[in-house]
Amino acid sequence: NLGAAIGVSEPAIYRHFASKREILAGIVDRLAAIRNETWERSQGEKASPVAALQMFFIYQAIKFEEFPPLAIILFPEDIFRNDSELLTRIHFIMNETALNIEDLIKDAQKNNYFRPEIDSHTAALLLTGGYRALVSGWRSEHLKDPSVGLVQKAEVFFRNTIQILA
Repeated sequence: NLGAAIGVSEPAIYRHFASKREILAGIVDRLAAIRNETWERSQGEKASPVAALQMFFIYQAIKFEEFPPLAIILFPEDIFRNDSELLTRIHFIMNETALNIEDLIKDAQKNNYFRPEIDSHTAALLLTGGYRALVSGWRSEHLKDPSVGLVQKAEVFFRNTIQILA
């Protein structure tokens, strides 16, 4: 299926990859690189922790719009369910992202952007879980209508979530 989708033969794929697992490992590596790229980009431009959070989620939405299958990183059980090692790697990436988001939330609280009485871990779950639900809904809509965008939905989601935390 992969060969047909990209226009090459199955033997051509296996000249570059020894197994399906190696292909999936390459996907995990690419997903991690994209997450790192969007994280670094959002941190490099930050004027505030809130702006950095917003830019991270928006940059992710841009990447998902450019190549919708990337959204699979938010739903690793779909593709990596039969390989516990790869699923563990994906969960590590997701947990690392959640901790980074939690640190930005703590920073936002210290700088009076967010209410200090809100638990930073819960706020991170609110942001990441809400974003995951948003992307899930977008994936379904996008399958029916490829013109449906995610960035605008992410901007509205983030703006409204920030109002709850502020």
